[in-house]
Amino acid sequence: MRDTGILHYFLGVQTLDELFGHPNMGASWEGFVIEQILQQLPANQQAFFYRSHDGAETDLFIMRGGKPAASVEIKFGSVARPSRGNTESVKALKTESNFILVSRDEDYLLTTGFRVCGIKLFLYRYLQNI
Repeated sequence: MRDTGILHYFLGVQTLDELFGHPNMGASWEGFVIEQILQQLPANQQAFFYRSHDGAETDLFIMRGGKPAASVEIKFGSVARPSRGNTESVKALKTESNFILVSRDEDYLLTTGFRVCGIKLFLYRYLQNI
């Protein structure tokens, strides 16, 4: 479901406390972030989900000029590090820019080459330059 407000209604979530304690909070956050990215995606870029038959996965990868340009993993929780599936996806897609988007206002580079940042910073600083 693309509209997280409608999703929350159908899940019976009425308050922020209920939302933060709900088992679907992570999926809700992921859907919200993807929707924000799709709305701001430049005309020369396309976004896709990636999953290989052996389990390598990334929430979103962005193509520019018909080639994979960036991978995006979305995390709501406090752990901001790529999974094995993320690193395998980056190897397979050969993306140069790799991001882990978090719910906090942060911006730092991991030793693995993934940039951890908040959604607002990603949308206004990084998305246009992919």
